[in-house]
Amino acid sequence: MTAISSAPDATRVRALVCDDSSFMRRLLGDALRSAGVDVVGEVGDGEAAIAACARLRPDVITLDMNMPGLTGIEVLRRLPARGPRVVVVSALTAAGSDLALDALEAGATDVVLKPTRATPLDEFGQRLAQIVTAAAAARHLRVEAAPITKPLRPVRAPDSGTRRSSPLIVIASSTGGPQALMQIVPRLPARIGSGVLIVQHMPPGFTASLARRLDSASQLAVREARDGDAIEPGLALVAPGNFHLRVERGRVHLDQSRAIGALRPRADITLSDASRSYGAGVLAVVLTGMGEDGLGGVRSVKLAGGGCIAQDEMSSVIYGMPRAVSEAGLADASHPLAHLARAIAEAAA
Repeated sequence: MTAISSAPDATRVRALVCDDSSFMRRLLGDALRSAGVDVVGEVGDGEAAIAACARLRPDVITLDMNMPGLTGIEVLRRLPARGPRVVVVSALTAAGSDLALDALEAGATDVVLKPTRATPLDEFGQRLAQIVTAAAAARHLRVEAAPITKPLRPVRAPDSGTRRSSPLIVIASSTGGPQALMQIVPRLPARIGSGVLIVQHMPPGFTASLARRLDSASQLAVREARDGDAIEPGLALVAPGNFHLRVERGRVHLDQSRAIGALRPRADITLSDASRSYGAGVLAVVLTGMGEDGLGGVRSVKLAGGGCIAQDEMSSVIYGMPRAVSEAGLADASHPLAHLARAIAEAAA
């Protein structure tokens, strides 16, 4: 069954909801409408989604992954390259998180966890509308995330005299981040700096799948952080969804204190902790994402004498987080995605 609005408002973001559950379609549609998004249709299967996209031309589709007939991945791959942006709405299961990552690699913009009975619906609706609105403005970048067989060797960089020779690398990313990380982390050497910390805004459960996927493609060991893990040169630790990643005395600690700006993990917290523990020996890397997370943390890094590299505008799916640090004059350099792995390796040599 397809529900179509008769008079969509062209001044607002136009969204199409696709889910095989009529209850979930109604919940998502109501949540978006209450937050000011123009829901132009609600459809229950992949074929109907493709037909509705051709007829209604939405800006964004919220797309379920597990549906009868065409799966969400198949729908995504059949959409035109310059068609609507896709926000995956996935259940919190191991299979769901893997499918969501497949969708991100295939061109989806972001992933949202399906609400449960315990989810505050007002907060969920506002967050979903924020992600859908950001997706509508996102660049159409289709990034291939094939495993990298020849990672970079460490490159000797000129000594600036202002930071340690083996910095702790802290990577902050949000929308578009999983695709960017798949292009950067597999190209890093097996041992780099004092270690790597990754703060990627994702729902709980999805960060474990991301860490496994990065690990399988990299010489550098990658895993989801556990409380008390040591920071080591041959290891990249990914902040678990729903936990802040704290840094103290060469170890990480997981913290469930309040979300900041609806974000937990928050990169600002990790970067600020790192600057207190490592002083000038921190290299912040700010990748694609909406909002300004990372800005406050990078200020702390720079005040302590550390460095910052930002992704450039043209290669960012959403140029929000890197724009914030660049326009504040905090980025030492800005690079396209294809050059970031080498820039990080050179800075950490």
